[in-house]
Amino acid sequence: MSTRVARYGFLLLLTVAAIKVALFTWSFSQYDFQTYSTETPLSIWDRWDAQAYKTIAAGGYTSTTVAPDYRAFLSHFPPVYPITIKIVSLLFFAPLTEAAMLVSFMAIMSASYLMYKLVFDLYKSIPLAFLSVLLLNLYPTSYFTIAPYTESLFIFFIISSFYLLNKYPHHAYFAGVMGGLAVLTRLLGIAVIPAYIYIIWQKYRGKKGTSLASIASDFLLLFYPIVAVGVYLAINKHYFGNPLFFLQEYATNPFSAKTTSWPLQETFQSLILIIQNAVQGIWDAELMNTTGWGALFTTFALLVTIAGFFTRIRKEWTIFGLSYLVLFSSFRWGISNARYSFAIFSMFIVLGSIKNKWVVSLISICFIFLLLYFSRIYTSGAWAF
Repeated sequence: MSTRVARYGFLLLLTVAAIKVALFTWSFSQYDFQTYSTETPLSIWDRWDAQAYKTIAAGGYTSTTVAPDYRAFLSHFPPVYPITIKIVSLLFFAPLTEAAMLVSFMAIMSASYLMYKLVFDLYKSIPLAFLSVLLLNLYPTSYFTIAPYTESLFIFFIISSFYLLNKYPHHAYFAGVMGGLAVLTRLLGIAVIPAYIYIIWQKYRGKKGTSLASIASDFLLLFYPIVAVGVYLAINKHYFGNPLFFLQEYATNPFSAKTTSWPLQETFQSLILIIQNAVQGIWDAELMNTTGWGALFTTFALLVTIAGFFTRIRKEWTIFGLSYLVLFSSFRWGISNARYSFAIFSMFIVLGSIKNKWVVSLISICFIFLLLYFSRIYTSGAWAF
């Protein structure tokens, strides 16, 4: 990597860090510490599912410190993020909340740099690489990269996988390991499998005389994510008595109430309601805070990702994005869909490819406004995906 590329990479990392510090400061300044005096600048980020990750990190899936119904809720969460939290906590003698936030911060910094290198290596454009990563970190739900959530670690594993596939195409098993870790961070990581199949198909299409070593390497590319799924099912079987217990718990838990549906069915139903309300001049806060915003973000991600097919974006990235989107939109009560859409990294490269600076500026301004808005809601303790 040239000195100029490395210099801009360092500048990018400083910019990403500055965004996180600014967002942290903004949320701190907006919080009512006088009314809620027991809260701290760190604790206001420790919301919702963050407690589940810390519970697993502290006591595993059979923690005796929680009620039986909450213990069942822990089945939703694969083990890699809690294990990473625990390791960092022990290494730095840090409480779990601080360790989790440190993991999130370091993972998004690493993911940002790898994405910068990946985009530059393929397109030889510093502005495109820089802007793509900048948009990733300005995305309205990117505040979860500060919180004790899996967002940062998951996207780090996903980007690492595609980076390694590009950097070491003859050693695909490296990427397979990252894909497996992505699955064990968030089960939706199985969306890498269609992308891997496409890569292998492209590699062997019309090709003869392939070496056994190459075939073995590509087999491992698929093998590790599939094994990761097996590990997660085994965890459910061992601790909860049923390998598919998490699906049962999703459906019966009143706070998740997730059941399968046709892909995008709830998204389109919510969009219709939003349009009808807009025509009548109605703002339905309950709709927006549950499935409404998720429908808007999912639709935005869908349109931008599909646009990737008509640009220079690598097809395997688009296939991952669409597979991932189809998976998370195939469940009803998609109250976290806005957050899930963040991991579709290819859409930020598509947006970064837009030539019209006014359009890119408008998108960036909208991102920043919504990022500040949602981070304020989240840190206030209200539901925000």
